Amino acid sequence: MADPFSIIAGTAGLADVCYRLIQGLRKAQAAAVGVEKDISDLLYEVKLLESANKAVEDAWVARVDSDVPLSTIWSERREKSWQNVATTLEECRSLVEQLKVLIEGVIGNRGPSVTGKLDGLRKSLRMESKEIKFNDLRHRLFQYRDILQLNLSIITITMSQTASATSKARFQNLAEDMYDLNFRVKELSSLKCTTNSPIYSDVNKCISLAADVASAIVVNQHFIIPQSVSSNFIGRESLLSDLSRALDVHSTALRDRQMQRRFVIYGLGGSGKTQFCCKFAQEYRKSFWAIFYVDASSRESAKNTFARIAKIGGVEPNERAARHWLSSLMLPWLLLIDNADDPLTPLEDYFPEGERGVVLVTTRDPAKKVYGTAGARFYHFAELETDAANELLLRTAGERSPWSNSSISFATDITKALGYLPLALIHAGQAIVGGLCSLANYLSFYHRNWRKIRHSRNDSGERSDTGLNMMVFSSYEVIYEGLKAANLEETRDAIELLQVFSFLHYRNIDFDFLKRAATNPSREQEHEARQRAVKMEQAAFAKRKTWKAAILERLASLHAIVFQVQGPPVLPAVLRVGLFDEDRLRLALKQLTQRSLIDYNIEFDTYSMHPLVHAWIRERQSVGQQAIWCQAAATAVTQAILLPPLGTDAEDENFQRSLLSHVTHLLACQQGIDARIKESQQSRLTSWLLPTPQMTRQKALQYAKFSLVHLRHAMWNEAEKLQLRVRDFVCGYLTLDHPAAMGITLLLSQTFFEQSRANESAELRSQILAACMENLGASHPTTLKAMDLLGTSRNFQGRLKESLQLHEDAVKGMKRTLEPDHEDTLVAINHLGWILMKYLRHKEAAEQHRIAFRGLQKKLGHTDVKTLEAKENLAMAYMHMGGDLLTEAHSMMIEVLEQRKLTLKHENPYTLLAMCNLARVKSEMGDHDEAERLMRQGMPVAERNMAKNHFGLLSGKVYFGQILTRQGQYEEAESTLRDAAERQKYLSSARSNEGDHPDRIIALWYLVKCLQSSGKINAALEVCDELQAMLTTIGGEGLGLRHPFALRVFQKRDELLRET
Repeated sequence: MADPFSIIAGTAGLADVCYRLIQGLRKAQAAAVGVEKDISDLLYEVKLLESANKAVEDAWVARVDSDVPLSTIWSERREKSWQNVATTLEECRSLVEQLKVLIEGVIGNRGPSVTGKLDGLRKSLRMESKEIKFNDLRHRLFQYRDILQLNLSIITITMSQTASATSKARFQNLAEDMYDLNFRVKELSSLKCTTNSPIYSDVNKCISLAADVASAIVVNQHFIIPQSVSSNFIGRESLLSDLSRALDVHSTALRDRQMQRRFVIYGLGGSGKTQFCCKFAQEYRKSFWAIFYVDASSRESAKNTFARIAKIGGVEPNERAARHWLSSLMLPWLLLIDNADDPLTPLEDYFPEGERGVVLVTTRDPAKKVYGTAGARFYHFAELETDAANELLLRTAGERSPWSNSSISFATDITKALGYLPLALIHAGQAIVGGLCSLANYLSFYHRNWRKIRHSRNDSGERSDTGLNMMVFSSYEVIYEGLKAANLEETRDAIELLQVFSFLHYRNIDFDFLKRAATNPSREQEHEARQRAVKMEQAAFAKRKTWKAAILERLASLHAIVFQVQGPPVLPAVLRVGLFDEDRLRLALKQLTQRSLIDYNIEFDTYSMHPLVHAWIRERQSVGQQAIWCQAAATAVTQAILLPPLGTDAEDENFQRSLLSHVTHLLACQQGIDARIKESQQSRLTSWLLPTPQMTRQKALQYAKFSLVHLRHAMWNEAEKLQLRVRDFVCGYLTLDHPAAMGITLLLSQTFFEQSRANESAELRSQILAACMENLGASHPTTLKAMDLLGTSRNFQGRLKESLQLHEDAVKGMKRTLEPDHEDTLVAINHLGWILMKYLRHKEAAEQHRIAFRGLQKKLGHTDVKTLEAKENLAMAYMHMGGDLLTEAHSMMIEVLEQRKLTLKHENPYTLLAMCNLARVKSEMGDHDEAERLMRQGMPVAERNMAKNHFGLLSGKVYFGQILTRQGQYEEAESTLRDAAERQKYLSSARSNEGDHPDRIIALWYLVKCLQSSGKINAALEVCDELQAMLTTIGGEGLGLRHPFALRVFQKRDELLRET
């Protein structure tokens, strides 16, 4: 019988052995899985290395194939990179060989896969013995792979330096390459290698070369800041670093953001807010593809600076287009919104939409700090710390360091007196370094000028912020007195220019503007001489004047003599006609820049001044002096603007657009001065003896030209107010056939037309034609031109019969009195073709457009706006004629569109018109997809830049609806067409008893087709019935059902009835 004890002991022992065996097997199984994973991970890393090796091979081939030479320095950088690559490849090869031997020893003859538990156990044991070496080799291979990729990034950037183009695409690629370089440097820098590590030298060598390349690359393409950065920037260096971290400027490219990064700097005027932002932009310029600024001191100046940004972006020069362009820009950008001080202006109106970009805001309004989104969100700037203020003053004053105790003591007293404000300290230093005074006696100069400033401000009647501003003003006065005491021609010119600048806006005073102000009067005089010669030639066509017209003409001449400006206009001597010397002007401006009274932007050739300098110059003048220098500024701006037919090319229009902030500021200054003069006169008993005229010839000319600036910015109401005042004045003394009266009336009619007030516009042109018929006769060229202009207005009104008659009479008369190839004749022929198109007489219309196009091309060139208009009209006639002519129409429209993009930019209304017409041609050719793409590209731009009821926008919607119908997108097509037709009721409602506008009839016609195609036959019939009722008045004056379009509607209704 078995011993119970032995049985119990045996089972326990067996259980223990089984347990230990199971545990061992489990460990072996786990280890086997780990070996397989390690091997798989290693295989993946080797594949990455293989990809990097292939990229090296491709880069080498590109290097060999490239025949564009590099500069010496870039050639050296590239060769160093290739040397690094060669070394790295050798190291990688050696490491892979070692790993290969190691792996073969681990996996044995059965391959990398684990075929069984016993095989896994063997591999696990072999792996454990070689794990340290395996991990070391893997880590080193990983490091060398990163070195290889970093060298590839460096080589890619050096290769890009061979490109001579500076296109946006190239800069975008370069920005991406730089981001990739920065990323790989960070990755490589994070690797932990000791100084005695074999890889340490290779890592440092590669990072040093990357740093050298990065420092030599300028990714930034646009750098536009409100003022230059002082070389004596002191006191806020640490804030710059903090701000860069808050905005994460080193990672601006290719990084998704949850919100736009914004930061606000608020504080006193003169506390260095703008200078700080400009310094930030300069320090971190390479982190941004573009740096722009917006002058937010007024709504008009903001519009003006946004227009400059839009021009760079190639979009329509307005605020909405500029903000949209920035919000869609994939490249990193920085926008500085400067002087956003008005508490009533919503700051968010200036932010581009979306999460892209970095925005810095400077303001005196502390409430605007809530707009910050990054880091601490805002800084509050006041005075500098004492030591920083002393250092800024002493450096600007040219005092050599180390500074003596007495110098520091004097500086401490001066900085305290100036409130530690950076701007005041800089001007104090300028006065000292200029030899006007010394550190020791500066305060005595300062206090004398303080008293002088207080006296001047009492006389001026103006009041800016007091207290700290007075400290700044007094520091300016010291410099001004030194300028005055020099009594040289250049300093006298400088003082006069400074007085004029104080009544312009303080930003973007363009040298070209000053040059135009001095030279344009000569161009106008030459034009007037040519016009007098033409008038004498055309005198034979004029009928004999009535006694009434003769008396009115004599009275007008008498009025001109009485009210004409006696002597030369009020202007700085350096800008007077006949005396202009560009070198003299530059020298005078240099006097001001050297004393830091104005700032010069060499890139744009513009001048600016600090708002406090701007205010100080005005406030130191008496009211009488202000009136004189304000008039001088107004004269300068007036002379810089040319009235049509001069000044109508793209360059002149852009220049006029740039003057908005100056015009706005001038008008505000004039209003304030007039109010103070009136108030002063009312306090005097004899003021009634010297009444001041409400309007003069000079002011009428000023208002007419200023209205052009408003027109360039689509500020129709502002333009209309000025033009009405001018027209009332001019037409009070002249008949409408006089060039001056006709000019302002046509300008006003154009303003009405742009506001979709076609009837009022046509009424003015009708008045001009009536006056010309009465005073000049029906055969006079001026009368014929007025007839043609009225014909275009009647066309837009939908009064087709009258329009056709006017154009036919105008063309017939011009061919008789002018040459057949005269510009006016060719333009009238083009207009005649346009109205023939409305009668569906496409073949006749094409012939007229062909004559106009060929004649204008020969006379004005193929890029002239009138030539392009005739070419576009001819292309549309060909489109309607169809057949083989569609191909020619397509080619012509592409040429028109490309030329307008080049000269007028992408968002100009005429560019959008060409895009729409090209889409229509493509749709007629069956390319509906491309037609739809063009329309979807253009419609949002039109809606953004045009009034909601603008005839151009509504016509675009109608043709877009037509294309959508052909695409089978019936729901969107119906919605688009109904919206256009509903808005066109506005045009029809202004037609009194003339019925619906023909454009609305076209919209409803396309709506009928859309409803029919979508199976809504009953709805189509309802619209068709509405069309039939409307046709009785189409074209005006009883044309009605005799119009060819009426037959189409009747046929369509019969077709719909058959489908019910």
